[in-house]
Amino acid sequence: MILFWTDPAAPGGWPRLERSVNLGVHAAPRRHLVVAAPRSRRVEKYLAARRVPAVWHEQVLRDFPEVVRLTIVDVGQYNQPFLRMVAMCGEREIPVIPIRDPGDPAFEWKEGCLGGWPPGGDSQSPPGPAWAILHPRFRHVNRARRTYSRRVRKILLNLEDRLGYRELRDLIDCLWRLGYRLRIGPTFLVRDNLKRALSRKYPGIRWVGAVECMARPLFEADAAIVAPGAAALEAAAAGTPAFYFSRNAGERDIAVQLQALGMGMVLTSFKEPLESPNRDTLRQWGENGRKLVDGRGLFRTLEYLRDQGHLSHALNGAAS
Repeated sequence: MILFWTDPAAPGGWPRLERSVNLGVHAAPRRHLVVAAPRSRRVEKYLAARRVPAVWHEQVLRDFPEVVRLTIVDVGQYNQPFLRMVAMCGEREIPVIPIRDPGDPAFEWKEGCLGGWPPGGDSQSPPGPAWAILHPRFRHVNRARRTYSRRVRKILLNLEDRLGYRELRDLIDCLWRLGYRLRIGPTFLVRDNLKRALSRKYPGIRWVGAVECMARPLFEADAAIVAPGAAALEAAAAGTPAFYFSRNAGERDIAVQLQALGMGMVLTSFKEPLESPNRDTLRQWGENGRKLVDGRGLFRTLEYLRDQGHLSHALNGAAS
């Protein structure tokens, strides 16, 4: 059995839960996997809708499932329950493999990392952004023909729950007054009544609901303002030029690395950078992103896990 350890309550944690579920249902029959998360009614309803078995963190730490043969972790921060779980796996000699996004803490893992980051990889980890684990729909969007506008007008904000209400309001206010057509990605830090208040104050802004995949909203946008993490790799797979919004020095370092790959640019202010790229620059960013991240990282990861002996071919991917 495969145990997926996630923390959707952390900033940017819900997309990680969705990614773990997508990887799990492709890796093994549902009877051979279980998703561990903090106790939450919302998580329980989501996993029940996907027909994926669930277990809570405190249950795992109290009575570790004896049938687990592989643990895949998808968290952006290493808290005390996580470290206790890793220690329990070490005592039982169960492999622990993390999915690493840009900006995740650096940590030495015996079994290597998944996710294709950092770009150079290492001797044990799959190299390059092409290994980014994205929703399968991105491989279709990646091949779709798209056009690039002369000027950026339609902008998608996808900041992975990194902004609260006031920060998001200030960002929307600045961009709305500059005349951009805004669409805001899923955010769970802002309640529905506050979203309605923002829609009344700034007519024309649109909200992306609780969609399963961000491929279509990204494909329809002229450009995207994204956090320098998994959202940046999703924008690249969709061929959408990206502006990387960073809030601290650590995020800015990651944004500079992403800019060096030629998929977008670091956002320092709002007016000048968004208006300066012409159509050729936007097309170049989009095409570079589509070449580097082709949306097939999920399937490469499954083959890698099988080749490493972590998954069984006979059981359609179930942990061996």
